Amino acid sequence: MSSFVSIEPKVSLVFSDIKVPKAIVDSLKGLVDEVLVTIDSSGFRLTALDPAKVSMLTLEIPSSAFLELRVDRELSLGISMQNLELTLEGVKKNERYVLASDGEFVEVVIEGLPTRRFKFRSIELPSEIPSIDVQYDVDAIIGIDPFKLAIKDIASIGSYALLRAENEEALEIMEASTKRGLARLTRASGALIDLRVNRPSSCSYEISYIEKILSLAKLASQLQASFSNDSPLRLIFPLVIGGTATFYLAPQAV
Repeated sequence: MSSFVSIEPKVSLVFSDIKVPKAIVDSLKGLVDEVLVTIDSSGFRLTALDPAKVSMLTLEIPSSAFLELRVDRELSLGISMQNLELTLEGVKKNERYVLASDGEFVEVVIEGLPTRRFKFRSIELPSEIPSIDVQYDVDAIIGIDPFKLAIKDIASIGSYALLRAENEEALEIMEASTKRGLARLTRASGALIDLRVNRPSSCSYEISYIEKILSLAKLASQLQASFSNDSPLRLIFPLVIGGTATFYLAPQAV
């Protein structure tokens, strides 16, 4: 263990870069009240469901992505977002984020000048992950920056984004109620890497949720967007450090 902790940890890990936990917390801030974290010899898993059950994030990072990962036994920990946000206030890019737990307490050490320590109780959360079984009609692999720009533009004029694909030539994103702010993502423009359309589909989603989760774009170079008529949106972020973040968002009638 790289830092002294006051507990006798059953699990401990050191993130390879402080921007990893920061991006995770930034993406969930204001969306969820707590997260379920599971740590075992294979790595780190996080599940977060917002109180309204409109959105869900699952994130997996393999053991190889950490500077250190030590596991005496598998632990599942409930951690409040308020506590996680507190640990990341004022962090600097050259600092290290250490997380350890004995099952009852979670201790976070920010290794820097000065070193800061935070200790809080693990809270009991349901360990079952809601099942989302959808056969998607549209699967698109998209460049992160064009997608972020399209979402930012649409957020400036409305609250809901309509995603539409009528064929495999383009993915269209626009403001749902007025159809303004149309962005056409195509292969020719370099914004669209791949697109599969089994059936022409369109669906609307609350854009504030998408804006928040795009904080994870700092950890990925592209994303996969999947949707169907009247179905949840699925955004998959292949993480550069290894692992995957998957976000689901319920459809909205506009």
